[in-house]
Amino acid sequence: MEHSPRSPNARLLDRGVVGRAFGFLGPVEAILAMAMLPIGAALFFGWPGEPLPSAGADKQFLSTMVFASIVAMEMANAFECRSNPASLFAIGPVSDRLLLGAVAIEASMLLAFVYVPPIRDLLGQQPLSALAWIPILVAPWVFMAAEETRKAIVRRPRRR
Repeated sequence: MEHSPRSPNARLLDRGVVGRAFGFLGPVEAILAMAMLPIGAALFFGWPGEPLPSAGADKQFLSTMVFASIVAMEMANAFECRSNPASLFAIGPVSDRLLLGAVAIEASMLLAFVYVPPIRDLLGQQPLSALAWIPILVAPWVFMAAEETRKAIVRRPRRR
């Protein structure tokens, strides 16, 4: 089926997509990513009793937690953006093999960015402990729960 340039189906971006990206998904991801600072500081550096690390490896460690959480949430976002307003679980989270491959490559690259010394040093990252990965790996699930809740609200029939 051919679409004219004025057809609503021909647009990749419209107000709804831009609103969802910048008005909901972006802020949710930003809040969750920035939450890695106080979470990491509390878990590893005695915060709030101690000041946040302001330089060196400790600051890089917290920065790496934020970076890794952003990448993890972007992987979740790739799955969530496959449909709107249908639930990811209704369409099948593992039904797109190309997306699964892309996410596997992205996860491998994240691990290289965090653990391969020349790459890690170039990017100013620090290796993360297993404990540091717990909040990082929880963040995408919180992100997905927020988006699934938003989708459920959008799908609800409107009462008049």
